[in-house]
Amino acid sequence: MKRKTLVILLLISFNICYSQRLLTSWSQQNIENYTKEMYDEAQKLSSSQLLEKNLKDQYWSEVFLTLNASVNHHTKDIDYQKSLAQQITNSSETKLKGTSRLIIWDRISSGDILFEGKGLVFENDLFLVAGRANQILQSLTKKNFGFVTINSSKKELEDLKGKWLDYLNNKSVEEYKPIELGNSKIPEISSLSAFKALIISVQPNSKKDQLTKS
Repeated sequence: MKRKTLVILLLISFNICYSQRLLTSWSQQNIENYTKEMYDEAQKLSSSQLLEKNLKDQYWSEVFLTLNASVNHHTKDIDYQKSLAQQITNSSETKLKGTSRLIIWDRISSGDILFEGKGLVFENDLFLVAGRANQILQSLTKKNFGFVTINSSKKELEDLKGKWLDYLNNKSVEEYKPIELGNSKIPEISSLSAFKALIISVQPNSKKDQLTKS
């Protein structure tokens, strides 16, 4: 049974890799509050239930499962994708729990995530409904029209939503082209937001000491 569970987890780990990168190492075993039973339940959810779930997720494990179930079952569901696009103007924020090995540089700088030196890097701010919706859309379509960050303005979110809706209505939309960091030794930590977060993370922090010790 354990071997079967491990195989399932390894397989689904390859289904969500878009606009995210690994820094040193990461596996689903690093996700707190995550079980195979939770995975099985998430796979049964309808598109409308996943849309509602995306609004209410409180833990990183819940966000991960919403993303995973979406990719596993809704890559061709245009209605679902259009509904996700509507959520991109929803700037509601959740202070996600259980964020071990989750890397969102701005959230490390703000103190919402403790940086452990390795993990899964996301460009979208998964603390925001808009960021989670954008991440799901990027993973479903393999398209990138821009990222939702902690500093995204209302106008920027409106523009991003418009690009997604245009694309989903078969209109031509120019994709976002991230800055290439070809000379960087470690591209994952080369952005200004990453540099700022790293400076903050090396400061003395008793919570981080306890976390890394554990």
